[in-house]
Amino acid sequence: MRHVQVLNVRMAHHPAWKGPRETVTLKLPQTEKDLLAARARLAGLTYSEYLMALLHREPTDAAGRPLWVGAGASTTDGELPLAM
Repeated sequence: MRHVQVLNVRMAHHPAWKGPRETVTLKLPQTEKDLLAARARLAGLTYSEYLMALLHREPTDAAGRPLWVGAGASTTDGELPLAM
């Protein structure tokens, strides 16, 4: 299901308004939530801005697959591609 933020008429006239955004819900353990919050805060960014910056800076192969996944690796087998 997709959720779209409800728009307030005054929001469109605010200088910081960037237009409507879709809402994404992330289910993270508390330790990762705290890590995300700390890194975003230290970078002077919102959670969304921080995650978008990571997405745009992540190195990918020609197919758009993140390099850390590895060639021919599957991320659908239930295993994480990186050892934790």
